[in-house]
Amino acid sequence: MLIPPEIIEEIRTSADIVDIVSGYVSMKRRGQNYFGICPFHSEKTASFSVNPQKQIFHCFGCGEGGNVVSFIMKIENLSFAEAVRFLADKLNIKIPETKITDEHEKERLALYDVNRFATNLFKENLWGDSGKEARAYLRQRQFSDEVLQRFEIGFALAGWDHLIKAALKFGFSMEQLKTVGLVIPNNSGGYYDRFRQRIVFPIHNLSGLIVGFGARIFKDQPDAPKYLNSPETAIYQKSRILYGLFQHRESIRKQESALLVEGYADVLGLSQADIQNAVASSGTALTTEKSRLLMRYTPKTTILYDGDLAGANAALRGVDILLQEGMQVKVAVLPEGSDPDSFVKEQGAAALQQLLTDARELIDFKIFAFSAGKPLQSTQQQAELVHILAETLAKIQDEVTRNLYIQEIARRLKLSETVIFRAVAKSKRTNRPEEPSPTAKEIVHSARFRAEQDLLEIALRFSQMVPVIYQNLELDEIKSEPHRQAIGEIYNQFVNTGRVNSQHVLDTVTDAELQKFIVKMMIKETESTEETLRQWTSDCIKAIKMANLQKEIDQIREAIRAGEEDKNAKAVHKLSKSWTQLQQQIANLKAKKFFLGDEV
Repeated sequence: MLIPPEIIEEIRTSADIVDIVSGYVSMKRRGQNYFGICPFHSEKTASFSVNPQKQIFHCFGCGEGGNVVSFIMKIENLSFAEAVRFLADKLNIKIPETKITDEHEKERLALYDVNRFATNLFKENLWGDSGKEARAYLRQRQFSDEVLQRFEIGFALAGWDHLIKAALKFGFSMEQLKTVGLVIPNNSGGYYDRFRQRIVFPIHNLSGLIVGFGARIFKDQPDAPKYLNSPETAIYQKSRILYGLFQHRESIRKQESALLVEGYADVLGLSQADIQNAVASSGTALTTEKSRLLMRYTPKTTILYDGDLAGANAALRGVDILLQEGMQVKVAVLPEGSDPDSFVKEQGAAALQQLLTDARELIDFKIFAFSAGKPLQSTQQQAELVHILAETLAKIQDEVTRNLYIQEIARRLKLSETVIFRAVAKSKRTNRPEEPSPTAKEIVHSARFRAEQDLLEIALRFSQMVPVIYQNLELDEIKSEPHRQAIGEIYNQFVNTGRVNSQHVLDTVTDAELQKFIVKMMIKETESTEETLRQWTSDCIKAIKMANLQKEIDQIREAIRAGEEDKNAKAVHKLSKSWTQLQQQIANLKAKKFFLGDEV
């Protein structure tokens, strides 16, 4: 459904940005604004600011900024339309049913519908006659009906095309099934169901929409993988999803801690035992994006992986990634052969809570894992351990935290703190990433780019200058696409309403860097005199026109050179006349001033 502009405006004006942001970030009032730890980058000092008067947010650390809609887009990983609907649900604002005209948006939203249909079908399979064996298996694993229904667990039948037939009959296309990864191509040019004879775990994003699936075998299937997962799709990026976070995020925020486990069943088992702060890495490695996602809800995490070598190695990798993002990390070591689900069912929730209470601090766990719980046998072992610990400490951004760990390592290993400091410094130098080559977006220091950016600032902050800009500058003279997009929106507002609404401009812009720039302009307080402002506006218009003329001259110069090489005198003569005319235009332009009405 297309959302009418007046409804978007009602949602934006009805949503108090302080209330919405406070659901994700702990905020404290300081003067007129509210401050908290930025949810979009790792930091210790609260540099994330919310301005209730202007209804915008801005981080002075990473530069992220926007209004209430763009905040929800960023933090929930939603499109603009999805973010508006998300806020409408919170505010109980009904969106009238108007058909979508944007085909791309329509196709994207339809993918969620496909996954919801598949989820409902899998649930019907599980609770129907065909799901007897699957239900028996789940009950043997001691999963309650309540937890199965809460996480929408289902069952994929054994046939090759059960889902395909049902989805096509319902009205979905094979292309849609392929796009969300529910089908796999066969050798004859057709398709078959990806998930067959498996317990299915739907994967929710933070809005509760189904983005993908994990599926587990429950009876012997020779050569079949134990788990099968959806591929990456337009709506499912594995590096950005933590299984169980949708169901447990409020508990994580209230408890101010998270429990990181490995598998889907672990999250279900712990939730059933009333441990409501567990999340899993969805069958993939822990990533920086997942760490940052978790950091939005808590700075404290305990890793609880399986009690075997693979689990220990996964925990070791997880520690470093979480530390790098500023997390406070502990590791709870399960007995060998146990996983969180089996442990809590065999030993009980109290035993698991005790295990979590006894969780090892970072240094203790690293030393324990390296030495397998035994004393170090040689100087060489000790040196190797120092290098391993130094690599971990080099990833910690906070200097105070890093120095405290260095002191602890020196005490535990009976070494000088200087030795540890040097090892950490060497590791930081060795592992420093190469500076990336500048991208086209970063190489923006041309006179034209600066003039376009200044002109946008003038239009946003001093709307009385918009008529001057509108009268003297055509939209196609703006060469940067993001700038043209923003100034085009300002022109539309000027023609239709006679004023500029910066919030609307912010919603229109899709370039992330320009969004940050617009927010900076919205919070900028400095003023200019009328005379300075007029001169500044005129200079910007002149610089843009001069840059465009200069580009034409450069192109003609190249064409003249080519004509001379081809000995085409007629073409060279014609081009030379054009070159002279452009030079004259530049000379005239230098003497111009662009004001409203007559030129001075």
